[in-house]
Amino acid sequence: DIGSHYYDVDPDECIKYLQKAHRFYLAADKRNDAAYCLHNIAFCFEDQKKDPEEAMKYTKRAIAARTEMKDTGNMANMYKYQAMLYGKLHDYKAGKASAAKAIRLYAAKKKK
Repeated sequence: DIGSHYYDVDPDECIKYLQKAHRFYLAADKRNDAAYCLHNIAFCFEDQKKDPEEAMKYTKRAIAARTEMKDTGNMANMYKYQAMLYGKLHDYKAGKASAAKAIRLYAAKKKK
């Protein structure tokens, strides 16, 4: 939670603490919490540091983690976020594909 404290006041500190938390969660085999750290690092890079390229790196890592956990809801959420990042990076074809993937995942989750 210390990373969240720094989100608005010092994004670099926020990212540093979230990266540390990510490592600790992985070491403790708390993969869900580790994946949330990746989400939040991506959000901080995009929202606070205005760096969608760096945000994309963490978004891809978060998607990979959620895919490994078969966490459909959070996968869909991160694909939706990835689509927005692709838009900011002017890669509209990739953004459209990510948005379509998010919609398919949301629909599959709703059917369950």
